[in-house]
Amino acid sequence: MLGQKRIYIFTGKGGVGKTTLSLALTKHLADSGKKVLFCEFDQQSVKPLAQKLNIPYLNLEINSSAEEYVGNKLGSKTVAHWIMKTPFFSALFKMVPGLANMILLGHMIDMLLHDEDLTIVLDSPSSGHALTMLESPFNFKEMFGSGIIVNDIERMEKFIKKEDGFLISVISLPSLMAVTEAKELQSGITKLGYKNTQVIANDLYGLTSDIKDNFNALPEFMKMKIDLEKEVIKNLDTTTSMEVAHIFDNEMENVVNVLAPIMGGKI
Repeated sequence: MLGQKRIYIFTGKGGVGKTTLSLALTKHLADSGKKVLFCEFDQQSVKPLAQKLNIPYLNLEINSSAEEYVGNKLGSKTVAHWIMKTPFFSALFKMVPGLANMILLGHMIDMLLHDEDLTIVLDSPSSGHALTMLESPFNFKEMFGSGIIVNDIERMEKFIKKEDGFLISVISLPSLMAVTEAKELQSGITKLGYKNTQVIANDLYGLTSDIKDNFNALPEFMKMKIDLEKEVIKNLDTTTSMEVAHIFDNEMENVVNVLAPIMGGKI
């Protein structure tokens, strides 16, 4: 366990369990009395499920975040609202997606700096988009060189380098290729200066108690799958990784409820 962080980011390829695990961690923190918000962007919304699970939900999207940022710089929300309605800004965000990502990341960091009790759990876009988001402060610092935007970026950089700032979890299914790709992404994120990263091998059948207790009775294909899982796990660094068992339930609400205390015990 790496201790309490201010922002938890879950990323990885589509279908690996990012949303389920991030909801589970948020639920654990909320149930433990922590002031926490679940956030998602560029994802299919799970707001109804979050509300059903009593998970506090942060509705964060690029236009409102950019409008707030511009409004703070100009000292006028009205002028910022007008500016953000212009075709120029819509085109700018499409041409430079990293700028939108930097504004969103900066918005979350601002919220955390203004409320020392708050924690945010982010269900992030897939691997490539998440890396673009995490790289954005460093890329735009080089691009702008100096000025008020760079001052803001340096404030973000300072937060990024704090020991209790971020924990970034790269989620992977338990195959050799998937775990190798996850470790490469983890290495790239670490090189940017984010102190705490880990790979989570998710959906392992071999960790479930029913299968462990009845291994000899399993069909051969299932034994082979579990043996392959064991080989994959050997490739993980035990100091910066964790494994999560498969949950035999098709209802996401039930899975989140089962995983919540597990995530709390491991992260």
